[in-house]
Amino acid sequence: MDEFLKKLADQGVIRHADTIRNIELGHTQPSDKLLNAMARVFDARRETLLLRPAPRTSSADRKPEQ
Repeated sequence: MDEFLKKLADQGVIRHADTIRNIELGHTQPSDKLLNAMARVFDARRETLLLRPAPRTSSADRKPEQ
């Protein structure tokens, strides 16, 4: 996280680790400025960063094979 925050700061975007965690958890959305900086850090398209991952399933959630 520290390295990521430094890379954002190198682009002129200063944010707290809690802000990034809240975005990761889906509690908040990034501003356009932050989203653009994140896309540059990850060398990704903005749209890719906004995609929601598929829900994880644990082995307890799976039906037993018959």
